[in-house]
Amino acid sequence: MVDYTMNNSITFKLGSLTVRIEGDHFITRWAQCTFAHVQLKADPNLTFRFTSDPVHLPQSSGIGDEKVNVSDEFISFRLPLFDVKVTRESGLTVLLRQRDRRQVWLRSLADPERAYKQWVSHGTSINIAWLKDFVYKIAPFAMQCALLERGSALIHASGIELDGQGLILPAWGGVGKSTLASRAVLHGRARFLSDDHSVIDDAGRMYLHLLPINLYAYHAEQDPVLKERMMSACGAASRWQWPVGKFLNRKRAVRWISPADIFGSDKLAPSAQIKQVIVMFRGAGDEFVWEPVEPAEAARPCAGIIVGELYGSLDKLALADAGWNRSILPNPAQALEQIKTVYESAFAKANCAKLLIPRHVRGEELVKYVRSHSEILDSSICSPAPQQPELCHGLSKIISCS
Repeated sequence: MVDYTMNNSITFKLGSLTVRIEGDHFITRWAQCTFAHVQLKADPNLTFRFTSDPVHLPQSSGIGDEKVNVSDEFISFRLPLFDVKVTRESGLTVLLRQRDRRQVWLRSLADPERAYKQWVSHGTSINIAWLKDFVYKIAPFAMQCALLERGSALIHASGIELDGQGLILPAWGGVGKSTLASRAVLHGRARFLSDDHSVIDDAGRMYLHLLPINLYAYHAEQDPVLKERMMSACGAASRWQWPVGKFLNRKRAVRWISPADIFGSDKLAPSAQIKQVIVMFRGAGDEFVWEPVEPAEAARPCAGIIVGELYGSLDKLALADAGWNRSILPNPAQALEQIKTVYESAFAKANCAKLLIPRHVRGEELVKYVRSHSEILDSSICSPAPQQPELCHGLSKIISCS
């Protein structure tokens, strides 16, 4: 049984998955703030454990070298910022040991782009490097494996809920899914489900995922209310960071903010039945192209998008499958087929379509067009914007701690 009284841990719900993050590390404290709205007391299916003990041991009952070690009981590998070991201890368990901070300091001094991200754009601390690695390169890979075992999957999409019905918007980054979702939640009756990685299951339900939202300059410029919430949530540092970041590199000026800080806890929906799926693309041409499709045709590009967005996931699965014995994780081909199967089942009772968006189209025009094809989006926006939510500023405080 898990000791739920530990202060350096949090257990929370992610669809059908119960996730636990534990250990004396600032990422644990970040998770306690970020996932506070979905925490619970239950035995985890997936555990992330930060430790100071060695986790990558090339000489231990496995096959590999100084970077990768594989057996039928575990896979361990070395990343630039973490040593990682994945085992089947009490469910899927991921052990993480942070590597030397000095190397990250040196790289940030030698690389202007890295320094810009760590000190100006994303945060005010070197901690953002470890946080981003965990959130985008380690956690989703393990979450996807654990979710697939339960008939669920991550999908790269935004999601909103209105009166129990869900609208899911799968797309590559920068296509417009965040613009549509934030407009429906901030300026209407819709409730937030996800912005970047959504969780869906083969019964057609979509679940709340409180992964922080990446807000770029073009998001803020197209929606004054969103900009006001963003600046309030980031705290005093943004009064100088935001204009400096836009001046130095406007396209990469970004804030990473909790959905609860942007929308308020009353605008977070626990789940919804998927009613409509709009797979969005940006492309050449001057006109929108709307094409109704079958669930299988909607699922196909979504599977490709998520594999591309879960950085290095197929590489890790291939390494895990390269040992003497069968791996504890699915091989890449199995994982891709399982993802497609979940998506097809999830979309089976929904209205599915593909939407090609001209590259030059801005937010207002995109919202207007999609409203004409989506009753959920149109109904949600026909309502005044909510009051200013109470903000906790937890994310900005934690990543600012050196």
